[in-house]
Amino acid sequence: MSKRDRSKEQNKRGKRAPSTQFITMTPGPTIEADGKTWRLGFNTQNAKGRFEELVRAHVLRDAIRTRQVLGDDGETYYQDVRDSLTAGHYDTFEPGWVRILKSSAGSRLFLLSLLQKHHPDATEADAQNLLTNHRAETEAALAVVSPDFLQAVARQTALEKGATPQAADAVAAELANKMHGELASEPASATA
Repeated sequence: MSKRDRSKEQNKRGKRAPSTQFITMTPGPTIEADGKTWRLGFNTQNAKGRFEELVRAHVLRDAIRTRQVLGDDGETYYQDVRDSLTAGHYDTFEPGWVRILKSSAGSRLFLLSLLQKHHPDATEADAQNLLTNHRAETEAALAVVSPDFLQAVARQTALEKGATPQAADAVAAELANKMHGELASEPASATA
């Protein structure tokens, strides 16, 4: 069986064996863009923690902007968001977190959480530039570091909605493939 045939077969199965690069936790893939080499970190617990905090910061920034524009109504909205943050609505796998992950802002924030392993000063604008102007390279790099995480999110969501483990696995494979495409191709809006 040729290498290409093995790759096609793996894609059908939906599960890829961890690479040596992942197992040894050597630096992740790179993206050459605008005269700079961007290196992605693997999707470790630290990256997941960074993503969760980036989601919370994004939601809070949006609430602050809304408060400034809407006055009293904005203050009410801001307090509601603060209460949601305190209650854990945007913690990993919670409804607000899943909503942001599936949005175009989630694409940006997810990429940023992986970039910040090696580029702590990277910004949402940097992530957006990579997603918009260096799509193919970014998509290829994300495919190396993120498939297991996206499948875990999809599987957990399906199980919470009452799916059997087998159905959850099928949903996970389908949704993870869809999300991979969206992460690298969906233009991000200012907010989600």
